[in-house]
Amino acid sequence: MMDQQWTISESDTMARPWSASKYPGIRYRLHESRSIGTRRDRYFAIYYRLDGKRIEEGVGWESAGWTEGKVNALLAELKENQRTGKRPQTLREQAELAALQRQEEAARRQREALANISFAQFWVEFYAPSASASKKSQTWHNEQGHFTNWIAPVIGETPLRSVTTFALERINKHLIEKKRAAKTQHAVLATCRQVFNLAARHGLIEVNPVTQMTLPRQDNRRQRHLSHQEARELLALTARRSPQLHDICLLSLHTGLRAGEIFKLRWEDVNFETGTLLVRDPKSGKNRYAYLTQATRTMLIHRKDEASSPPLFQQADGSPLREVSRTFERIVEELGWNQGQADPRLKVVFHTLRHTFASWHVQQGTPLYTVAKLMGHASLTMTERYSHLAPEGLRAAMREFEQTIAAAPVSAFTSTGLGEKGG
Repeated sequence: MMDQQWTISESDTMARPWSASKYPGIRYRLHESRSIGTRRDRYFAIYYRLDGKRIEEGVGWESAGWTEGKVNALLAELKENQRTGKRPQTLREQAELAALQRQEEAARRQREALANISFAQFWVEFYAPSASASKKSQTWHNEQGHFTNWIAPVIGETPLRSVTTFALERINKHLIEKKRAAKTQHAVLATCRQVFNLAARHGLIEVNPVTQMTLPRQDNRRQRHLSHQEARELLALTARRSPQLHDICLLSLHTGLRAGEIFKLRWEDVNFETGTLLVRDPKSGKNRYAYLTQATRTMLIHRKDEASSPPLFQQADGSPLREVSRTFERIVEELGWNQGQADPRLKVVFHTLRHTFASWHVQQGTPLYTVAKLMGHASLTMTERYSHLAPEGLRAAMREFEQTIAAAPVSAFTSTGLGEKGG
């Protein structure tokens, strides 16, 4: 491209005299030392009037390919554009449009390159940096395993936009052949879905192929909850091993809070007067209040006396907690609760404490609607999983139903629907 310069400084004009070209609206000045053939190199400029103002713009050096004829043709084109209202009307505008075109062309080439990007390349360049920074370490570790063991061998080299539901079914078929549980099948395909969701946000695909599949389903709801005696044993051991872990377990057992919700608690969320905890940004997306028992209230008062920073619970270095201490797993193992238990739904994990909170409530007769509010469930459907824990309530309802039938007045009509006729 020929060198262009759009402004001519006053010092330039005064330092080197300008000479008129044989074409109107064009002038030039000579270079101090550089020559082209037998004559000195010339720098061309154009001048014209636009919107009542005199405009002067530098064009370029003759050594860069400019001639008086080319400069005249350029000036004629600009003037014609000015007359007809087309663009560009100045050299500066011409340069800006050219730069914009170069940007658009670069963007187009990038889109084409991204359109042909393979699933594996997209994973490495886009998904992995995002997921590893935003997800819990264990979650990201699991997704890496999904990609390495199941996804990459089947669709890793396939262009992202060419992955079909048939290819995804092959991944699932492989999982089934290896006798992986429905939960694992669902998790692997869920990882695929998240990758395609990110690709859609980047404009690389229009339809997520995973959404066109019927994902394997399994009732993975936890069915194990602690008895009151088991809860006392757990709290006794955690109190001896880790007082902070004890307090976290007590809070979950007595309020139903998730681990993540407990980790986010700050002292300004605690209201001792009303006996409530403000649960911010929970899983459901709606803030709610949890209610303190006397045991949790006493525990928090004790912690408040020793508190030195806003978070209720923190690591040794003062940073916020991010996961439950491994001490919890070791205590559960010591108690033998998970020994020989292969079904993860029946294993005791920290989330079991939240499940226990709800189970105890239902067993004592708390209405499911109230339990749903205490748990922060988005819908009553999520709480109905606990309804089997209140069989006595269901039996009582059936007894009342039966009594209502028995107490109903006897109809004057026979089973045929015809009453006795009078004589």
